[in-house]
Amino acid sequence: MVLVSAHKTKKISQIDEFDRKILNMLSDNGREKLLNIARDIRLSVPSTKARIDRLVADGVITKFTIQVDTEKTGMPIGVHARIKLKNITEEKQDEFINHLKKNKNVIDIFSIIGDVDLLLVVIARDSADMNRILFKIRHDFTDLIADWETNYIMKIYKLEDYSY
Repeated sequence: MVLVSAHKTKKISQIDEFDRKILNMLSDNGREKLLNIARDIRLSVPSTKARIDRLVADGVITKFTIQVDTEKTGMPIGVHARIKLKNITEEKQDEFINHLKKNKNVIDIFSIIGDVDLLLVVIARDSADMNRILFKIRHDFTDLIADWETNYIMKIYKLEDYSY
């Protein structure tokens, strides 16, 4: 079971149709020119900039990023690791999550509800590298991991950010 702290509640921002269009355009291209966004949503450049600034300030936009083809960077192997936790305290959970966040091969970490507690996406150069990475995580946190299942990603048919 993953513990969720009460002090991590986030304010919900009011999002209108203009904001949704801005979010969709920036999701497609984080480097889209402000002028193009303003023209597309039919608002002035200053108004569009103010909206983007508000979305950033409110934490709706948390970062502007890119999508990397991991095969072309020498990391063609991908795995979903599903982890069931045991003997969990908030302190141990934070330590485990922070350890995973620092691991450059762990590219996604999800807390989920169901038969497991965490879902990780892990990338590696080859099968031997993947085995080494997964073994180290399991070995370092054996006292917290009750069960572990991995599924190798064979092919990605669709990979997108959320649309708004």
